[in-house]
Amino acid sequence: MKVIGPLANEVQFPEESTNPNAAEPTEPLATASATPANVDLVNGFRELPFLHLFCGRISVQGYRDLQFEVPPLASFPRILGTYKQLGKGRSRNAGLLLLSDQQFREFMRGNMGEAVFANEGSSGTIDVALSPTRAASQKYHLLQRNSAPVRVPVEADFTVSFD
Repeated sequence: MKVIGPLANEVQFPEESTNPNAAEPTEPLATASATPANVDLVNGFRELPFLHLFCGRISVQGYRDLQFEVPPLASFPRILGTYKQLGKGRSRNAGLLLLSDQQFREFMRGNMGEAVFANEGSSGTIDVALSPTRAASQKYHLLQRNSAPVRVPVEADFTVSFD
């Protein structure tokens, strides 16, 4: 019997037992990959406290970068929050973008590709599940945007959780 897969090393055959139907000696057991699968890392994740990115009023002209990092071995990271443009005569000038570090570098070069999350309204909410991390942290950029030529006050509350 040949066993293949992540549990191949755990299957043991008694040394004395032989297969009477086998014409040749049995092959050595297959070895599992040295790189663990995602399911193998579940016990390695750790519980982390909430990360409050911002809570209050912010004045935005162009964009305001609220940068944060999801630490290594963070399970189920999620960003939650709300924002609302303040003042009379509000037009749809505000917006919110969530970008990975690579997407942010492209954004800085003037290339607006895909975003992890985008909302072009003057107010809105964000509730986005982020990718769990393994050995390395993952950097993100939450951009509060304003296309108006003047500073616009925005009330915002953003939190990153690691359930």
